Amino acid sequence: MRILLLEDDCIIAERLEHEFVSAFPGCSITHIQTELSFIQFLPSLRENPPDICLLDLMVPFASPSDKTTYEALSADQGAFHLAGLRCWRMLQDLPQTARIPAIIHSIVDSLRVRALFDDPPLTLHFVSKEEPLEKLFTLMRSLVPAVRSRRRKTASLAERVVDATELKPGAFGVKVDIKKLLRRKT
Repeated sequence: MRILLLEDDCIIAERLEHEFVSAFPGCSITHIQTELSFIQFLPSLRENPPDICLLDLMVPFASPSDKTTYEALSADQGAFHLAGLRCWRMLQDLPQTARIPAIIHSIVDSLRVRALFDDPPLTLHFVSKEEPLEKLFTLMRSLVPAVRSRRRKTASLAERVVDATELKPGAFGVKVDIKKLLRRKT
């Protein structure tokens, strides 16, 4: 299982990573700390999407250690308490990641977060940081069948693309007269 973790608190992130490895042997974890890092990582997510995203709601736009970027960009972004949702929306905008289950893992009460949606999507879940980790792991385990199903569909589509190279002329009811095409080009 590939897990994307958006968490600015290194202590919490280290604890979660340690617990993930114990609860989900063989998992790989990508840890991102800021909204800017998330944006910069989007091309990689297109190529190799995670199976589950765990998103803290409140992360800074940029790292405070990069003073210039932090002051200039953080002021423009504002509303750091919604950064996790903005990152989730970026995932929703990409066809490769739109169906990935995401869990908002925040100290903010889930009812307050749900109030931001008229109808929360089925792929978005909420677990408070105040809840025991077992509740988070139970939810993640319940999402694994959906993850495996999505992986099988993706693999199936990849196989179809490979098989498409072996198509016979007119396989889809489309006939191409190559001689006519060649005459047009000359």
